[in-house]
Amino acid sequence: RPPPPAPGAPTPSLFVAMWRRALCAAVPVAAAKRGPTHAWAAATRGRRPGWRPVPACSRQLAHAATTPRVDVDQDRRIIEISPEAPSAHSASCIFMHGLGDTASGFAGVCHAWAMEMPHVRFVLPTAPVSPVTLNAGMRMPSWYDVVGLDDRLLESCEGIEASRDTILELLAKEAAAVGHDRCVLAGFSQGGAMALFVGLQLPQRLAGVLSLSAYLPTPGTVSISQEALATPVLQCHGEADSMVAISTARATEQFLEAHGVQNRGFKAYSDLAHAVHDEELEDVADWLACVLP
Repeated sequence: RPPPPAPGAPTPSLFVAMWRRALCAAVPVAAAKRGPTHAWAAATRGRRPGWRPVPACSRQLAHAATTPRVDVDQDRRIIEISPEAPSAHSASCIFMHGLGDTASGFAGVCHAWAMEMPHVRFVLPTAPVSPVTLNAGMRMPSWYDVVGLDDRLLESCEGIEASRDTILELLAKEAAAVGHDRCVLAGFSQGGAMALFVGLQLPQRLAGVLSLSAYLPTPGTVSISQEALATPVLQCHGEADSMVAISTARATEQFLEAHGVQNRGFKAYSDLAHAVHDEELEDVADWLACVLP
C-alpha cells in the first residue's frame, strides 16, 4: 500500500483520495481515450481493481482546493472508454465524479468494468470549475454549489440546472446510438446526486441509475416522471460515511418508495466511509451486467 501523506502534504482530492494499486497505476490515463487495450485485458482478466480510501477532514477543505491535482487542467475533458470494435457498442454508461475530482478519478474502475462488459461504452465527464461555498468560495470542479455538510436535502444547489443540461447533451448523444433504455447514469458522491437528479426526471426510461455515496438533491423540486418509475435504481452507501450521512441516502430511498419507484435497491457497507471498496465494486459490476446485458 502507498505510504500515508506527510503532515501538511497537499490533499489530492477534496473529500477522498483513491490510490490505485500497482495494477491500476500501470495503465496510462491516455489509454482511456482509445478504449481498453489487449495489455490491460491480459492484466485484469478475472480481477477488479482495489482502492484504498484516504478521507479528508473538513478542516482540510480550503487547503485541498488551493493545491489541486497536478493533472486537473489536463483532466478537464471527457474520457471515453469505448469497445474496441465500434460495431460491438450496444450500451452506454455515463459516470460522474464527486466534488473536487475529475474524470480520471474513476477511469481505472471503469476500465475494469469495460473489460467485463465489452459492449458498453463508458463516458466520464469532468465538472466545470466553480466557486464552492463550503470551501470559502474557492474554485474547484463541481456539479453544483455545496453550502455545508449538514441538511443536504435543504440546499439550493446553485448550478445544478446547468450541469443537468450538460449531462442531457451527453445522454442524447449516447441514446442516439443505442437508445435511452440501453443507457445508465451513474456517479459517486456529487456525481451520484446528479445521476439521481437527472435520471429520475427524464421522459424516457433508462437502463438504470446508480448512486454511490450520494443522495437526491433538492427533492422538493424534483418531479419523478412516469417513465422513471420503472427505471432500476441502485444506491450504495457506507455506514461510516461522515461526509454524506447514510441517513441522507436512506431519506432518498424513502422518497423513491413514496413516489412509486418500483425497481429499487439499497446496499449498505458497515466498514465503508466516503469512498468505494472492492466489495461494493463487485456488487456494482454485477448490477451493471444485469441492467446492460
